[in-house]
Amino acid sequence: GVYESADLCKKLKKFAEEERRNYRHHTVAATSKYDHCGRNEKLRLIDDAMTDGGTLVIADSASQVKKACVAIENYRRKVPGGKFILAIDEADAMFRTPSRSQVFEQALIALRKLGPTISMFVSATPVPIMLDLIKKADIEDSDRKTEGSTGIEDSQSKEDNIEFFCLEPGDEYVGLGDIKPISMDGRNVYLEQNELNVNSFYEDIPYSNGKVIE
Repeated sequence: GVYESADLCKKLKKFAEEERRNYRHHTVAATSKYDHCGRNEKLRLIDDAMTDGGTLVIADSASQVKKACVAIENYRRKVPGGKFILAIDEADAMFRTPSRSQVFEQALIALRKLGPTISMFVSATPVPIMLDLIKKADIEDSDRKTEGSTGIEDSQSKEDNIEFFCLEPGDEYVGLGDIKPISMDGRNVYLEQNELNVNSFYEDIPYSNGKVIE
């Protein structure tokens, strides 16, 4: 989300400042407007991140992704053939409709078509990503055949050609097994659908419910 991307940008900026003594200058910029940065300064930071080496943090909205596409196109006008790496966190949430018809999905497709040197998809549920990569490989294979290409087919399946890295969570990771229900009077208490939302109050406390406060 937008707020999450602004928070990530803040953390990366702090990391870049701390590591500046050991590494070359690294600019961190966000397309979000929530990082307290004026328009001209924002455009300068984005330009620096693309041309001088840096990181551009993008929220998962169509407008933010489109801004990233414009930044990359401007970068390649200055540096023909310029390269970039695309990293997508919570990548399974980026695939939202079977037809990829949402405006955000179309913007993301346009970004991926700009040809990143490396694309990294980070997710705890990788199946949707792998299915999308296989579908993309099928389309590219069909396009090659349409163009009359007679290249030798790889004997491996498309699934085998997807580089997959599995990372073990650290001790601080909170998984489903660590989430316990609230216990009151020796019994577990669960909230039903819509029992905790913007309109739920308990003694004038917003986003609250008597089940979990009493």
